[in-house]
Amino acid sequence: MYLFKFDKEKYEDTLKREAKNEGKIEALLELVKKGLLTIQQAAEQMGMSVEKLEKEAKNLALL
Repeated sequence: MYLFKFDKEKYEDTLKREAKNEGKIEALLELVKKGLLTIQQAAEQMGMSVEKLEKEAKNLALL
C-alpha cells in the first residue's frame, strides 16, 4: 500500500531548480566578495531578504 505516488519527473525538476538557485546564489555571492555587488543587490536579484540570502549561503557553506 502506497501513501502517495512518487513522481520521478517532478522530483528531478525540483532537484534541478534547487541546483540552479544554489548556483545563482554562489555566483552572486562571489560578486559580493569582489565588491561588484552589495549583499542587498544580490538579495534583490534572488527575490529574497538579505537575512534569507545569508541563511541560504550559510546552509550552502558559502559564508
